[in-house]
Amino acid sequence: LPVVQDVLSDPWPAMRAAALHAAAAIDAENFVLVLSGMEPDSQWTVRSALADVLGTLPPNVALERTRSMLRDEDRRVVPSVLNALARLKAPDMANVALSQLKEPDFVVRATAARIVGELKPQGGVEALHEALKLAGADAAIDARAAILSALAEYGAAAATADVKNALSDKDWAVRVHAATLLRKLEPGFDAPSAMRPAPGEPRVPYDTTELIRPTFSPHVFIET
Repeated sequence: LPVVQDVLSDPWPAMRAAALHAAAAIDAENFVLVLSGMEPDSQWTVRSALADVLGTLPPNVALERTRSMLRDEDRRVVPSVLNALARLKAPDMANVALSQLKEPDFVVRATAARIVGELKPQGGVEALHEALKLAGADAAIDARAAILSALAEYGAAAATADVKNALSDKDWAVRVHAATLLRKLEPGFDAPSAMRPAPGEPRVPYDTTELIRPTFSPHVFIET
C-alpha cells in the first residue's frame, strides 16, 4: 500500500488513475481515509477513474462522494459518475438519470438513456421522447442509438413509432440499429427495405466524365 500511495501523485495521469484502482483494491477502508486528504485531481481522466473506483466501494462510504462529482466542471467525467451511482444503487438514481437527459454533452445523455432503459422509471418514455428530439442535432450517434434502445426496453407501444422514424436517420449506423431493434419490436416488419437508400448524395454524378474517362490516374478521397 505505501508503494501505491506514493504514485497517487505521479506526474503521469494514467499512473495516478491506476494507483487509485490499486489502492482501493488493497485496502478499501484506508483508501477512503487517504482520499479525504486529497485535492481533486487536475486531470479529468483521473477524476473519471476515481468515479469508477467509488462505484466498487460500499454505498455507505462512497455514495455521497460520488454524487458530489455530478457537479464536475468537465462533463466528460459525468458518464463515469452516472455509472458509479447506478452500481451503488443510489435511491434517487432514476431522477438523476432523467435530469441528465437534458445535458448538452451527448455522451452524458447516452449514458443517462441507458440507465433509464434499465430502471424504466415512471415518466421515462416522455423524457426519452424529448431527449430524442434534442439528439437529432447531434453529429455523433451515441445519444440517438442509446435513446432508441432505452425506449425499446419499455416495449413496442412506447418505442415502435420512434424506432421506425429512425430508419430514415441521417446516419446509416442509426438506421441499422433501428432495424435491429425492430426485429424484436415488430418481427414482421421489413426494416432492411425501409431503411434504404443509404443517406447522402455523391459530390458529383456517378456518370460524370471525370469518373468514366479521367484525364489522370483516379484518386479516391474518403471523408470521415
